[in-house]
Amino acid sequence: MKKTSQGFTLVELLVVIAIIAVLAAVVVVIVNPVELTKRSRDAVRMSDLATIAQAVNLVVQETTTSVAPPSDWTTFYCVGGITAPATTCSDNSKDGTRANNGTGWVKIDLTTQTTVNLPTLPIDPTNDIVSGLVYQYIANATGYELTAKFESAQYASKMTGDGGSGSNAGLYQIGSNIGL
Repeated sequence: MKKTSQGFTLVELLVVIAIIAVLAAVVVVIVNPVELTKRSRDAVRMSDLATIAQAVNLVVQETTTSVAPPSDWTTFYCVGGITAPATTCSDNSKDGTRANNGTGWVKIDLTTQTTVNLPTLPIDPTNDIVSGLVYQYIANATGYELTAKFESAQYASKMTGDGGSGSNAGLYQIGSNIGL
């Protein structure tokens, strides 16, 4: 009588486990989940700033077409945000509130427009002022600027290719007066 044994040997199991480990390591290196997470946060940043800019531009358009333009554009762009003798106002998503009535970190009253749904101001996904990952609003009598810093390598080129300059050259800038 012949005795046959069924199953895998220890060597066969170790070979299969080693192959699976090598494949898993290759997938992790190729996919790079950390970079994917950074890209997704940067996509949120782009979307948030575009939404805010659209709301601000609608308020400006409605204000200048339905009634006479404001006599003091600085006050318009900086509701309660300028103290003499400053000529600009600024705030960021870390220090300011999320109120959309001009008292939040964006100093324009966005409650007057109804086209863009913005019940509260968005904040940066990381919202860490130490690393510079916050949204910032800067304005004066000639316009406004929204800024954000990107983390991923894919979005880094957008920070230098946005046309902005000045002290915020290393940030993504959008608005009516880029370079404030």
